[in-house]
Amino acid sequence: MTGPALKQLILATFCVCAVVAAPASVGANPLSIPDRLFLQSLEELERRQLTRRAAAVDCMQYFDATEDVDNLRQVMVGFLEVPKSEAMAAFCEALVEAIASRRLPLAPIRDVMADESVASSTAAMGVILRQVFYAHRRGDSLMTERRRLP
Repeated sequence: MTGPALKQLILATFCVCAVVAAPASVGANPLSIPDRLFLQSLEELERRQLTRRAAAVDCMQYFDATEDVDNLRQVMVGFLEVPKSEAMAAFCEALVEAIASRRLPLAPIRDVMADESVASSTAAMGVILRQVFYAHRRGDSLMTERRRLP
């Protein structure tokens, strides 16, 4: 990883953790219904019971319904170097690709969603963002495939 890319990863980890972990309280929180449905979607993707496209749509719907979607979108604009209008799609498609390709296990996602501590959420978010970054840079995402089509 080059110096600028590493800087982007560190900054994105900090920013996303601030968005995700800010409202978290100490101790494990039960997952909300949207959180459980999103995690279920990712589990089905991991078991190959859900297509990448369907999982990406579920991801975008999940994040679009959150209070901090605009902050996350802005972070992804800089982190993935995409236009604002494509930021969440790029993030979700790269996340889905990282999981589907088995480069990203679901454990770090579960850790972030459990909100057990800011420290463990930060470490888990770093793992997630690193794999999202690489999936996006490799050009494996559905967005890249769509751009190649005539």
